[in-house]
Amino acid sequence: HRLIESDWVQQEYVLAAIIAHQTDWEEALLDRREDAHEYVMQLLSGKSKADFGQGVDGKFQWHSLEAEAAYKNLRSDWKQVNFAVFFRAQAAHLAQMLSTRGRKVDETEAEQMIAEYYDKLDALRWVKYRIIKSLQQTGMVYSPFGTYRKLPGIWSPSRRDQAEAERMGCNAPIQIAGYHVMARGMLRVARKWRGHLPLVAPRPAEVMFTIHDEIVAQARHDFVEEAQHDMLTEMSKPHPELVGGCGIPRGIPSTAKVTDAWSGLSAEDAEGVAREREEALENERQREDGSSRAY
Repeated sequence: HRLIESDWVQQEYVLAAIIAHQTDWEEALLDRREDAHEYVMQLLSGKSKADFGQGVDGKFQWHSLEAEAAYKNLRSDWKQVNFAVFFRAQAAHLAQMLSTRGRKVDETEAEQMIAEYYDKLDALRWVKYRIIKSLQQTGMVYSPFGTYRKLPGIWSPSRRDQAEAERMGCNAPIQIAGYHVMARGMLRVARKWRGHLPLVAPRPAEVMFTIHDEIVAQARHDFVEEAQHDMLTEMSKPHPELVGGCGIPRGIPSTAKVTDAWSGLSAEDAEGVAREREEALENERQREDGSSRAY
């Protein structure tokens, strides 16, 4: 048997775009398969990856090492802004995140970046406003799948507790929807392989476990390619609940990687880790036996 590791591409950003009905971002991430951070970088800074290199014979080549470094630094900055907006970080915290030894970002500049972000992606601002208003009235936030989370801290006399409830409330619909996507994807894959006796025999593959937004399965060596295709197909199917500004049910693109051991270890490395673990356990048992005899 071999393992197949599969997860969803840019899941949190796709869900945010759909939930907020931020149509332009939804189209960029799902229809054009653009990178979330590069999209925001181009939208707000006016620069794209094409400004730092070009495609040659099907491969991207940087204009220079300096151009590659400049692109990576710029993308990293806007990636930090994405994180800050998602988790409702204040301008002071964003300034600290962006500051380096060679460049100091002050709070005013960070505040301006956040303001520009919401000006360009206005639907994200208003969905958070609606979530917080509803949370203040009901103490709950809902996901697109109808499930909810209670956050009574919104009614706390402490402004700090209220702010934390607001942050969790804005993030909860994305996180809860992510769980539903993962759970449904796992069930779809498992049902595909279960078969329907006596007409369709079970397939030589099975889902082993899930972690975060990743599904890990195993398949017989001669069934790996078909199992990989099954996972990509089943996990990327649309969800009736995920209808954004484009007005159509959306699925989230997925990836599936075949490997010999979870987390990308080779079979030899995995065996080495297992041997080291067994040796450590044996040494521990010997120490415990020695302690018992001494006692």
